Amino acid sequence: MEILDKKNKKILYYLDINSREPYSQIAKKVGLSKNSVILRIKELENKGIIKGYYVYINNYKLGYQAIRVHYTFENTTPEIEKNIIDYLTDNKYTLLIARTYGDYNLSVIFMVKNIYNFYQIWQAINQRFGHYFKDKRISHYLKEYHFRLSYLYSDNDKSIINRKYDVCGGGDVIEIDQLDYKILQIMANDARIPLIKLSEILDKTTQTIAYRIKRLHKIGIIKRFGVLINLSIIGYKSYKAYLQLNDFTKKNDIINFAMKNKNLSYIDFTIGKSDIELDYHFRDDSEFFNAIGDISKKFPGAIRSYSSVTIPFLHKERLIPDYS
Repeated sequence: MEILDKKNKKILYYLDINSREPYSQIAKKVGLSKNSVILRIKELENKGIIKGYYVYINNYKLGYQAIRVHYTFENTTPEIEKNIIDYLTDNKYTLLIARTYGDYNLSVIFMVKNIYNFYQIWQAINQRFGHYFKDKRISHYLKEYHFRLSYLYSDNDKSIINRKYDVCGGGDVIEIDQLDYKILQIMANDARIPLIKLSEILDKTTQTIAYRIKRLHKIGIIKRFGVLINLSIIGYKSYKAYLQLNDFTKKNDIINFAMKNKNLSYIDFTIGKSDIELDYHFRDDSEFFNAIGDISKKFPGAIRSYSSVTIPFLHKERLIPDYS
């Protein structure tokens, strides 16, 4: 059996829509028996294709702010760069640390409660390593669109390919209690954890836990239960394009056009140098540059310039901030 035959692709797709869905329901959707689905998922886990199951949380509604810094190094050695990365990895406010190839060397996302909190972190990093940074680019996240795994499917599978996405960001801050936070923290590491196990850990009834999860979903804090996939094993890489516009009246048109590409994984709305940020999963560089070229051809003169990076691997990937 191929690692990613059509059935496995469908399994991954439905796990990404709702990784808490029962095996029996996934089996009906992909046309297999429940036992076959269980065996296939176990194989995908054992081969490292499935890295885990996550909760996509709208941390903005919990009062958090996401700030990204792109670092460009100078006068470093592999040992110095490792020291920088280790220091950032140990920082409880870093959510993601990505090695990048292209216009920047390292991308770091911080999740903080307020801008002064970030400034203190910023100062501490600069005092320790500032002389190794040729450039530092800050972007403040406002909103993000997170798309489904449509790129796993062929163009003729119209029952699967769509451009559904989840939106994080905006809206009022919502207060939740410690039990809700504990549920989020536990499920962030295992979104498929059974209710009965959650109830045992938290010493609450399954009915209470089920109600809390449903409520967190209803009020927009839990957006989706998804699956983490090791892209390199299935032959894909992450790419990111930062577009700067000449014609801002075309911004929404460009975004709507970009959304038609099945390989688009995120659109980030930020305050910073870029006017539009597009994240993709592609097999190779030519596919990525063709996608950006298609946008330029569709909207001649609208894009002033763009920069880009590939993301070969992550040094740190946390799905929730430190809620303490």
